[in-house]
Amino acid sequence: MDAPTTRVTPWWRERELILLLVLAAVVHAGRLTELPLRGEESRRAQVAVEMMARGDWIVPRQQGEPFLSRPPLGSYPIAVAMKVLGEDSPLAVRLPTVLATLVTVLLIYGYSRLFLSRAGALGAGLAYATFGQVLQLGRLAETEATFTVLVAGALMLWHWGYTRGWSRALTWSIAYTLAALGAMAKGPQAPAYFGGTVGLYLLLRRDWRMLFGPSHFAGIATFAAVLGAWQIPFAMQMGMKGVWAIWASDVGLRYNEVTWVTYVVHAITYPPEVLGGLLPWSALLLAYLSPRFRRAIGPVAGPAAIFWGVCLLVTFPTCWFVPNARARYYMPIYPGLAILVGVVIDRAVSLEAPENVRRIWSRFLRVMAVIAVLLGVGAVAVSVVKVPALARVRQTLPMAAGFAIAATGLAVVMRRARSQAGPVAGERGALAVAGLVGLAFLGPVLSLQSRSSEDAPAAIARLKASLPKDVKLVSFGPVHHLFAYYYGDPIAYQPLPDAGGNLGPKDEYFCFGGCDVPYRPQPFPFAWEPVAMVSCERKNSDKPRFFVVVGKKIPAEPSAELARCSLDRIEAMRSGKEPRILR
Repeated sequence: MDAPTTRVTPWWRERELILLLVLAAVVHAGRLTELPLRGEESRRAQVAVEMMARGDWIVPRQQGEPFLSRPPLGSYPIAVAMKVLGEDSPLAVRLPTVLATLVTVLLIYGYSRLFLSRAGALGAGLAYATFGQVLQLGRLAETEATFTVLVAGALMLWHWGYTRGWSRALTWSIAYTLAALGAMAKGPQAPAYFGGTVGLYLLLRRDWRMLFGPSHFAGIATFAAVLGAWQIPFAMQMGMKGVWAIWASDVGLRYNEVTWVTYVVHAITYPPEVLGGLLPWSALLLAYLSPRFRRAIGPVAGPAAIFWGVCLLVTFPTCWFVPNARARYYMPIYPGLAILVGVVIDRAVSLEAPENVRRIWSRFLRVMAVIAVLLGVGAVAVSVVKVPALARVRQTLPMAAGFAIAATGLAVVMRRARSQAGPVAGERGALAVAGLVGLAFLGPVLSLQSRSSEDAPAAIARLKASLPKDVKLVSFGPVHHLFAYYYGDPIAYQPLPDAGGNLGPKDEYFCFGGCDVPYRPQPFPFAWEPVAMVSCERKNSDKPRFFVVVGKKIPAEPSAELARCSLDRIEAMRSGKEPRILR
């Protein structure tokens, strides 16, 4: 076995790390701007745009108004990328997420080499990079990837320093700095996960000196200093109500309209949902159910397995028993689950492994080889056989054929790796599985998502071309962030209650429509007509829930008949009976 204690080449110069980073970079950066911004991406991007425009890095804003959903650090890297690239393009918006994912992969490999062979560390990194949900979120400008590298980084670097005997003050200070930055990215989940995990782990080990020593209090002081550098000026601007809102508003949404049925359904469905997001690698985690495998982990990898087991014990209930929590909320702990996958691979490909442990990896490769062939055949069949029901998933024949050939080749590699013993064969098998998953995502999956996505950028470009060049658009209430980002020009905010009175003589065009409420007709105290309706959905929809209406004041007396006509035309545009952009 290539034990970590006998290595000569530093881990950061090992060829396995290079292969890992290249594969992760290709998978997460490939076709990066194929899809328009979606979900929360444009919200983080718009906050970054306004940070750059206003020079205010303390209070997150949209349309100049405080946006107190969560602390602002998630938008900091996006703003920096915009500054470096000199543009606020989707590339600048998503590039920080890709970099955060690559740094996470790097940390997983380096940390894993403390107790795993090269094959095991490579398997851990590949597993994280190609977890199903990480493939989706590890390239989008959501907060999760940045949050993950900070929270998981705090846990890994703390245990790294604890295991290798670093200075206690340095170990605590590094970890608490990352925990503080994690709190500034998404909220109290970061310090809770770090403090709860490390605290329980040290209690179980009865390491009172580490837990209650002065170095720990120095780390806590570091946490307070880092967080306070943002929190104090924020509180001075926004007051305690603002502080409460930015820390608690998103958490409160999880408890809206909750019944006991909600709790029961969530408790039953959440674990399978998380495991489903970790496919195909989550199948290997089932090995921990076997006492024989747990005994085979050994004294080298055992402490790391225990540490991440404690982490799961502390952190999983925070999402499992919180109604409406989504699987992606648990993404900060996915690196720990990837490390546990790496432990399975490390033990199963070792030449000293018992036969029953080897079979875990052998069966996994056999199943994945069969899946690879089936996916290739299915891609070609769907593209050749014209079945109307499968039209949405049909690929172009060149793409389907190319995918089928590559998938078949990877299946052959898996079969050969299965029939051979040793870490080198294990590395080939792991690379083949990761290659299959990454290829499927980069090819058919992204093509399907691209085909079904709403093309908001094109719709907004047509809208701007139809409006007068010097138009200054105002919005009644906050407008949807996707519309604000792609519209580009500043959209002046007008509060809803005084919408009519606040319009100036030159404010001829206005818009309304957010994302908190799907659709709410707006009665305005003036005559108007709709000129456009832009869908803000992720996918094409015959009748979108979230959209922005652009209207124009008309020289007429307001009346119930005119108001009804305007709403009828909006509904016609929404359902496709009228063009959504009127000239």
